[in-house]
Amino acid sequence: MHVEVVAYPPYRAGLGAGTLSMEVPEGATLRDVLRELARRSTEFHAFAGAKKDEWLWGQLLVHVKGEMVRLDDRLHGGDVLELLPPIAGG
Repeated sequence: MHVEVVAYPPYRAGLGAGTLSMEVPEGATLRDVLRELARRSTEFHAFAGAKKDEWLWGQLLVHVKGEMVRLDDRLHGGDVLELLPPIAGG
């Protein structure tokens, strides 16, 4: 199935593009996409190996249709994954 990954700074530099089109197997999860991104850029190795969603969210937020995606959430064909940095506020 086809998904798109939109990488915002600082993640864009490691991938060499702002938007990537990817083919992933049916039933692929966010972790599967992160593993594929780790093959393209070493900065994604830690994200792909994250043990918990909460650790990942401190480093990288991934949204689909404005909703945060968990590591084991299944993706759907046509999904657009936005890779966003966490923002601290006060």
